[in-house]
Amino acid sequence: ALTVIMLINRKKEQIPGTKHFIFVMVLLFVLTIIDALEAWFADPEWRTIFTHDPEMIPILRMDMAALSYILRPFIIMIEVFVTAPRRKYRIFFAIPAVLNALIFATAFFGLRWAFYIDQGNRWHSGPLHYSIYFSQMFYVFLLAMFLIIYLKRNNIKRSAIVFLIVVQAILSAVMEYTNTLLGTADPITALCVLEYYFYMAANYRKEIQESLADKELHITRQRMTLLQNQIRPHFIFNSLSIIRSLAKHDSTRAVSAIDSFSDYLKAHVYALRDEELIPFSEELSNTRAYLDLVQADTRRNIVVEYDLKEDSFMLPPLSLEPIVENSIKHGVGGQGGLVRIESYREDDMNVIRIVDNGTPQGGMTDQEVKRLGVGLDNTRKRLEMQCKGTLDINITDHGTTVTIRIPDRKE
Repeated sequence: ALTVIMLINRKKEQIPGTKHFIFVMVLLFVLTIIDALEAWFADPEWRTIFTHDPEMIPILRMDMAALSYILRPFIIMIEVFVTAPRRKYRIFFAIPAVLNALIFATAFFGLRWAFYIDQGNRWHSGPLHYSIYFSQMFYVFLLAMFLIIYLKRNNIKRSAIVFLIVVQAILSAVMEYTNTLLGTADPITALCVLEYYFYMAANYRKEIQESLADKELHITRQRMTLLQNQIRPHFIFNSLSIIRSLAKHDSTRAVSAIDSFSDYLKAHVYALRDEELIPFSEELSNTRAYLDLVQADTRRNIVVEYDLKEDSFMLPPLSLEPIVENSIKHGVGGQGGLVRIESYREDDMNVIRIVDNGTPQGGMTDQEVKRLGVGLDNTRKRLEMQCKGTLDINITDHGTTVTIRIPDRKE
């Protein structure tokens, strides 16, 4: 069950403790093979197979038993590692398992400190044989301590799962020690790990949901900031004043300005509702609606040039238009000037450049400079979050250049 579940979640989920769980599975698999081999070597019928060298049977059985005693405490040690409230003490938790391994490793050298198997293939315990029980009970004691810690922290869910593991571990140890029911250690250990893995998986899903909720709240706040930064009452009032003036002298241009004003408002309002990327051509159309309104004001001599060599890519709404608006307002300003919009492809990147020949720092108040920075930072974050794009700005005495780079979605 552990193997199947973890293989399913291996690429999609990054559940904490997964590496430890994998290590436990490997140990359980190795122990299953070792215990099976020991049982086979304990069977008298194996003497008929090793007729050429029957004295090897006790030696092989002793090797398998020693490996089993050495590896077994490491499984519950891993459980302690995973459930421990603090990681910095993990190195000390390994001491009992390491000491037990050293004691039972003496069997490989013919020493009888832990246990031995005589020539009749009979098993005998040594004076230090109980180290296997002491090491495992030490880890059970640690689990009980963790349970108390989690209860004090009012972490009821983790306390419940640790309590379940402690009860099962004690039950297994008692049955093994009293020979009530042998062979339960591995299945109960696997069950404990499976239970804790389910708990960690449920916690992980909860954290993901909370993270998504926080991200959604952050996006909502960014949209409100976008609305506040981009729909400026001053520009709306100025546009209405221009339309009113045109209505008196040039009804055709007045109708065109009304259409542009309507498109301008639609682009900003719909951008707050739509989370999807839009084609560059659509964003360019929204930008032109704004520029049409600006150029309708005959008091400002603003020239706009286009050099569009690439338009088959997507970007977040209101990525281009606010930057052009900043170039008009803070760059070329009321005196007029040149704004150039370019698009091209470079090294698997779709590039947009907005260039003006104004001097944005001159004539700007500190509040306007701060607001300009906030607006550009907001656009930069949306580009990065929605399409892994970047935004760079270069300000000189001869003008400002803003460069947007968007990776090709196929790449």
